[in-house]
Amino acid sequence: MENSFNIHGCDYIKVPGHQTFMKNEELHYPVEFLKISDQIKDSAEGKVVLVAAGYLGKHYCNVAKEAGGVAIDIGSIFDGWCGVGRTDAIQNKGHRLGNV
Repeated sequence: MENSFNIHGCDYIKVPGHQTFMKNEELHYPVEFLKISDQIKDSAEGKVVLVAAGYLGKHYCNVAKEAGGVAIDIGSIFDGWCGVGRTDAIQNKGHRLGNV
């Protein structure tokens, strides 16, 4: 993300992808959920936080807000940028980012 948008000082908190699309072994909830919430609490103050985390994205936005950050749930647009996810979100290949 840092390279795609030429942003300096970007923090990245990995959220496991949805198992349906990513064929991922990591379980987002309940395994990684609390750890991710804590990471957001520790780093969100004074920052803009872009969230792409499915149903739990709303929770993470609230965590960032309570920690003094500004959170934006970018939802399925992130799927479009990456080319992985819901069919309706990834159909337009023109939305894809080269470095993600």
